Amino acid sequence: MAVFDMFKRGTEAAPEEKASATGPVIAYSGSGRVAWSPRDTASLIRTGFAGNPVGFRAVKLIAEAAAALP
Repeated sequence: MAVFDMFKRGTEAAPEEKASATGPVIAYSGSGRVAWSPRDTASLIRTGFAGNPVGFRAVKLIAEAAAALP
């Protein structure tokens, strides 16, 4: 029966090959140095606010709700 074929032993799945075509490119592309962003408050807020759409939307909703208060 085809329903019970999953219980048969001895059938092995085909081996998986996990290789990336871009793996070697990424490994050799860096200069080996870390590029840190500036640590002042204004640049951290700007980077986090602009780079995070969830945070951007949350701040926007809170600002709009605060502006709508009488």
